Amino acid sequence: MSSKKKIAIPVIIVICVAAVVFLYFKFFKGGSSGNPVYVQSVRAVSASAGSLQNRFGGVVETQKTEKVEFDSSMILAEVYVKEGDRVEEGDDLFAYDTTTIDLKIQQMEIEIERYDTNIADSNAQIASLEKMMASANSTDRLGYSAQITQLRATIAQTEYDKKTKIAELDKVKASLDSTVVTAPMSGTVKSIADVGGITAGTNTGPDGMPDNTYITIVADGNFRIKGTVSEQNIMEINPEDRVLVRSRVDDTLWRGVITSIDTQAVNDGANQYYYSSGERAAKYSFYVDLDETEGLMLGQHVTIELDKGQADGREGIWLSSGWIVQDGASAHVWAAKAPGERLEKRNVTLGEYDEETDEYQLTAGLSLSDYIAWPDIDCTAGAATTTEILASPEEGEIPEEGGMMEDGMWTEEGGMMEDGMYTEEEMVMPEGGPDEVYDGAAVPGYADEAETESEKPED
Repeated sequence: MSSKKKIAIPVIIVICVAAVVFLYFKFFKGGSSGNPVYVQSVRAVSASAGSLQNRFGGVVETQKTEKVEFDSSMILAEVYVKEGDRVEEGDDLFAYDTTTIDLKIQQMEIEIERYDTNIADSNAQIASLEKMMASANSTDRLGYSAQITQLRATIAQTEYDKKTKIAELDKVKASLDSTVVTAPMSGTVKSIADVGGITAGTNTGPDGMPDNTYITIVADGNFRIKGTVSEQNIMEINPEDRVLVRSRVDDTLWRGVITSIDTQAVNDGANQYYYSSGERAAKYSFYVDLDETEGLMLGQHVTIELDKGQADGREGIWLSSGWIVQDGASAHVWAAKAPGERLEKRNVTLGEYDEETDEYQLTAGLSLSDYIAWPDIDCTAGAATTTEILASPEEGEIPEEGGMMEDGMWTEEGGMMEDGMYTEEEMVMPEGGPDEVYDGAAVPGYADEAETESEKPED
């Protein structure tokens, strides 16, 4: 055997081995990037109709709150309620110490007597000056007249002060009949402040000014939702828009309407969104009146989304158009029979189209037990699949499947964007365009852009 043949045989073997390894990774490890393709349950995606809509964070609050103030000049005698107590309108809340009122009345009466004495003295001086002026020469009369004028002005001021003090005295005496402060409405005692802070002037409100609020009462059952939206999403909502309010812990759903939007934002660190790009956006509040409030609790956290009919119980499987690749009259999705199964291009039959939510009904080709992938460059036949996120837009760590990002933080829910921040099911930037993606994942909403090579039907 020649030396050339001896050299050629090992080279051919190496080439064959390399080809086998290449084909193995291409068709059995799957994906152009070599990473498993992220898939989601069709049942979960289809159940979250309108899955490209923003969800906004919200909290249940009462529509009416009454603040009962404490007179800082008084002393507390007794308080009859505690936080969490249910009170009816007119129920006793607390009582002032009447000893302080009695002392104040006595002091005022003494001051009024002093006013009377001063007025009498001034009148006596005027009478004396008038007698002296009658027998004085013309030059001295001018001096006496000036003194009399000054005394009469003093009397007028003293009489005014006396009337003011009498009015105060009457008010204080009337308070003896109301030393017990009662509830102005029925509700629940939400908070009771420190009386010492009120009398010392150290209790302050949000504006930094002294606040004499002692007891806060919230109305029962009269709930509304206070939602939060960023400046980048505030134009999506309007007063009188119908919305869906969803529980964070189960499938409970409430319906309501946006009544108002507060366009005055507080631009401090606690009232801003922080996006992964480092940009900040101010928060704004909006309010939702509910058709019914059964099952809600004060302080409960919920999510809010515009009502586009996604909760009206449509039959079959409905998917956002972004999941579906259409080529003329045919359409397909990238699907797997179960997590970890190989990805396949699954032809599907489209039924009705919902223009409001940009969703198609799938009448054949896909079942609720299947898993699907968002169509992108990694979607190839035979690619490995996973339900675990490989990378996070923020810290490199994302919780288990079903997480939702709200205000830049991941929560326990799955499904949709919340206040412009896509969940792990989309894996995209909140403000992303077609080129702003994570790990090759396409941005929802751009499915109808020019078809890429990977989106073209395979031979």
